[in-house]
Amino acid sequence: MGKPNQIIPKAPLNPIPVIGGPFVELVIDVVGPLPKTKSGLPIILTIMDRASRFPEAFPMRRITSKVVFDKLIEFFSRYGLPCTVQIDCGTNFTSKVFKDLFQNSPGRTNFLEHDVDVGNASPVKQSPYRLNPVKRDKVDKEIKYMLEHDLIQPSVSPWSSR
Repeated sequence: MGKPNQIIPKAPLNPIPVIGGPFVELVIDVVGPLPKTKSGLPIILTIMDRASRFPEAFPMRRITSKVVFDKLIEFFSRYGLPCTVQIDCGTNFTSKVFKDLFQNSPGRTNFLEHDVDVGNASPVKQSPYRLNPVKRDKVDKEIKYMLEHDLIQPSVSPWSSR
C-alpha cells in the first residue's frame, strides 16, 4: 500500500502464460486503495483463472485475512476448488478447508516462488515508517519471533529499507 499522493512508476505488463485446464491455477491479487465507490469500498480482491482468463472481482472495505478468506470461500463455493488444492468438498466446506489447509502456527512453503523483475531500475532506499513506542514494541516482538522461527532472515540487499 502506498502513501497518499505518491507517484507510482509504471510497471511493464507481461502476458500470463496459459497452463493446464480451467480452474487448475488461479491468479489472486488485492488491488487498492482505489477511489471509494458509492458504498465506500476502496479495495478489490481479484481472482483470475490462468487457463480461461475468467476474472472475478470482490469489493472489500479493508484487507484482513478473515475478509480475504471469506471472499475466497465465496469464490470456491461458487466455482469449486482449483485441482492443486482439491480436498473433500462435502457439506462442511469451510471447516474442511480450515482443517486441511491451514495450521495453527506459521510456516514456510516450497510450493511456489515469487520473483519481482525490476529491470534496470536502481534500488529504492527509504526509511521505515515511524511508529509510536507501543506499536514499535509489537513490531519488534513480531520480527524477533519470525527470526527465531526461521520465517524471515535479515536482508543484505541494496533494496532493503532498514
